[in-house]
Amino acid sequence: MESNKRPKGLTILLVLTFILTFSSLLASISSLISGKPSAEYIEEERVKTAETIAELKQNGLDSLVDVIQKMQTMTEEVYMNYTLSLVITIMVSLLGLAAILFMFQGFKKGFNLYIVYCLFSVISSYFYVSPVNIPTFLIVFNLLISGLFIYMYSKYLWWMKR
Repeated sequence: MESNKRPKGLTILLVLTFILTFSSLLASISSLISGKPSAEYIEEERVKTAETIAELKQNGLDSLVDVIQKMQTMTEEVYMNYTLSLVITIMVSLLGLAAILFMFQGFKKGFNLYIVYCLFSVISSYFYVSPVNIPTFLIVFNLLISGLFIYMYSKYLWWMKR
């Protein structure tokens, strides 16, 4: 196997990351174009969440109630800062796509850019949502997934020569 030939595992990681990042970019652009959800839609979501909370309380699952209430509050803050949240998501997605492109071409700076992309994707919600309203499990989960992908990409740093 030639050392300048891209490893298959790296190609698979790049394709998976591209699909996720590009779909996030397209969804954000689509949402930006279509505009903020209507007040009726937002109210329907509040009612559904209240019904879910009532069911959870009836079934004695009080520990999940706090999480769902935080998620609802977070969602409402995203709606209040709708354009800002989408613009930030678009910028972070573009950063991720640039990182993928650089790594695809064998540049180590693509890996460094990918780490920055992962950090921004985890902390970006703090720009438009109050930190107290972001569930801890969401941040921990995103950090774990980002760390896993960074680790998997780091296994191919030997191939990235430039």
